[in-house]
Amino acid sequence: MNNFQSADSQNRAEQILRIGRIAEIDNPNRLVRIQSAELLSDWIPWKGRIGNNYIAWTPPRKGTQVLTASPSGDYSQAIIVMVLYTDDLNSPSTDADVDMIKFNDGTIIKKDSKIILIDTPCAVQINSPSLTHNGVNIGSTHKHVSPESKNDTSTPH
Repeated sequence: MNNFQSADSQNRAEQILRIGRIAEIDNPNRLVRIQSAELLSDWIPWKGRIGNNYIAWTPPRKGTQVLTASPSGDYSQAIIVMVLYTDDLNSPSTDADVDMIKFNDGTIIKKDSKIILIDTPCAVQINSPSLTHNGVNIGSTHKHVSPESKNDTSTPH
């Protein structure tokens, strides 16, 4: 192997896994460019979140630190393997028993084995054909009973 081939092999090996930050975002096409030291990646897709019962739209944030992997060390073919927390973009919790989402406005959605908590400065809107709480209709068709007469007010609330 000559010096050129050796240098090329070493360069490719160094490109297989890289840490970088999201430098540019193209939301309509779900693409980002990653800056890693002096290298700027081509436009690459960001990781989607797709489960059996949901598809999430969670566009990335400029400056987010990511780990990329590049097949054969070719950085033009990089893919995002994972997102990494940083001091600037830290985790909203370190409690192992909690799943939590924190939004920029301070809204928190928190789930543990006992409760689902929604804490928000925003209005909460539920669009549903029915809404029940412990088996009782509290949706748009429920009726209030007058405490004095114990009679139905006949007006949905």
